[in-house]
Amino acid sequence: MYNLFVTADTQAWNEANGSYEFTRSRFLEHTEDKLVRKYKDLTKEQIEEIKELPCLFLVENLQGEAFVGSLKSITADRYKVEFEYNLTQRISEGEINNQTLYSLGLSKFEIMRTHWAIKDLNLYSIIESYGINLQNNLDENDLRIPLEDKASDKIVSFKATSLNIFMEHVLSKQKKKGYDIFYRGHSDVKYKLEPSINRTDDNGRYLYRNYENVMATELLVENPNDFNEDRTTLEKLVRMQHYSLPTRLLDITSNPLMALYFACSSHSNKKDGEVVVFFINQKSIKFFDSDTVNCLANISRLSVNDKESIGNNVQKEEYLLNDYELDLYKKDKNKSESITKINHFNALPEVGRLLHFIKEDKSYFLNKIIPNDLKEILCVKGKKSNGRILSQSGSFLLFGTEMMMSDFGTPEISIERIIICKNEKERILEDLDKMNINESTVYPYIENSAKYIKRKYEKKINDDQE
Repeated sequence: MYNLFVTADTQAWNEANGSYEFTRSRFLEHTEDKLVRKYKDLTKEQIEEIKELPCLFLVENLQGEAFVGSLKSITADRYKVEFEYNLTQRISEGEINNQTLYSLGLSKFEIMRTHWAIKDLNLYSIIESYGINLQNNLDENDLRIPLEDKASDKIVSFKATSLNIFMEHVLSKQKKKGYDIFYRGHSDVKYKLEPSINRTDDNGRYLYRNYENVMATELLVENPNDFNEDRTTLEKLVRMQHYSLPTRLLDITSNPLMALYFACSSHSNKKDGEVVVFFINQKSIKFFDSDTVNCLANISRLSVNDKESIGNNVQKEEYLLNDYELDLYKKDKNKSESITKINHFNALPEVGRLLHFIKEDKSYFLNKIIPNDLKEILCVKGKKSNGRILSQSGSFLLFGTEMMMSDFGTPEISIERIIICKNEKERILEDLDKMNINESTVYPYIENSAKYIKRKYEKKINDDQE
């Protein structure tokens, strides 16, 4: 196995001994599921294993030299992973090509994406097989330094074995001032907090993400009449989500019993489920007509190249506002320290294309996208435009350039997990049915009502025979 580091920053690997950081959501992108499960928690033992792996350091689109080296230390908190590295060998620009990348386990678009992956391949064997020349880049003062492990504050889950225990726990939660509570049910505790557009195969390759804009356009072309009433990109995304097209929306609900139903409704007795509890800062809760929501929703219409470029640029100090600059801008939108960065960002060609899409929804929108906003994960309260949203007390998490939420949440969204025991799922579903929460009411369509009635009478026959 080996660590793969890809960055858009052409200066990132300029020092033989340096440091770098990734947001937690970029850690283990393009990585096989089995390795994600093995290393995602970054426990002390996992960190020690990762540090023993050889490392390949690249710049996006194979700009400049590549490097082989090792890790000295890894520190992690809820939102970022930081590491110190030692570059021991150089690879001249041009020696790694598309064929080499394929053999190294990189998918077509991976070299365009800033991320940290772990590949289940032998780095040195592949380099040797392609006759790549490794030039020494050793620093004799290289010493491994002690590890500072900040990953020990992993979220502790509560285990619920019945509907009563679940509700007692939920009702015991005090609502914090300035925060609202939402829920999401997973039938399998291994499911990630990511929208369906971000799903991968077992090898960590994205199934849909690189074709997001094309898939949405095809659905609109094939079924234009179904979208006649939708005026904005968000409304179209909500309808696409309803029809099971992968989108950058993640369903959440304000009703804990709905989330519990989803945690129990499939994989009935095979796998533990979970209810994820979100404590969301009200500043991150927007309505469907918000300008920021409009910005994030229209990212979905961009080409994969434009999305990756914007995603990388919003990581750069050149464009990203620090806390002082952001506060200054909110107080006075003409302060030069802040507006200069914003103007430079909005002058980028790919941001211009995003502005074009935004103005199709809101013609009066100013050419002033704040780069920080595009990194956000927002809670969106949409229109109650279909029966499913209404019956499920539904809202959405809308993802911007960062397409996965850390297991620890974000600075504005804290998380708790309630494990639903696999052996109790069927009994919990029976209790929920007594409260009129079942397939017929959760999915208020005639075909689901028919399925519910059919199953109810199949069960009745078995009960009568007993």
